[in-house]
Amino acid sequence: PAAAGATASATRESGRAVAAPSSPAPAPAPAPASKAAPPLPRNRILALVQGPEDGGVGAAEAALLSELLANDLQVVDQNEVTEIQENRATMRAATAGDGSRIAELGREFGAGTVLVGSIRAQAVPSVGQFFTGSASLTVKMYDATSGRLVAVETFQVGGGQTPGKLGPTPEAALNEAAAEVGRQAARSAARRFAGS
Repeated sequence: PAAAGATASATRESGRAVAAPSSPAPAPAPAPASKAAPPLPRNRILALVQGPEDGGVGAAEAALLSELLANDLQVVDQNEVTEIQENRATMRAATAGDGSRIAELGREFGAGTVLVGSIRAQAVPSVGQFFTGSASLTVKMYDATSGRLVAVETFQVGGGQTPGKLGPTPEAALNEAAAEVGRQAARSAARRFAGS
């Protein structure tokens, strides 16, 4: 007791307060292990096609989506795709191959595969009053769960060894060529899914 009084007196004399020793605070509970997000369905596809105005984009995209559906693959609704295409920053990121942005798009739309296509199409005068359309579509396929590039393919109609598509107007010929490369791209994607 005398020692305790001496300690209290020494503390008062020094003019500082001393906190009584306390028991250590309990350690925080460990955070629950974060579960990895389940993989997105590979057979649900977000298809984005870009190119010059009136350059067959709409025809290529419509044919691509139609052929994917015909091959029992699921596609993201066209209205949602249009919103993405109107967002220039998102399209730039997707076409540049920004894996993190592609993975975000996959999660946002529940698509395990993202196809990013770039089309070039044209029509030139042909026999009689017809026009010949040609088109080239380069498609990059991404695994949207990881954002990883899986494949790059180019499809072509007209030029080289492939015949072009005839049409009564430049627009009709161009759109027919664009639609054909869209169908080719979809058939190639369907073969990849059938083989996996």
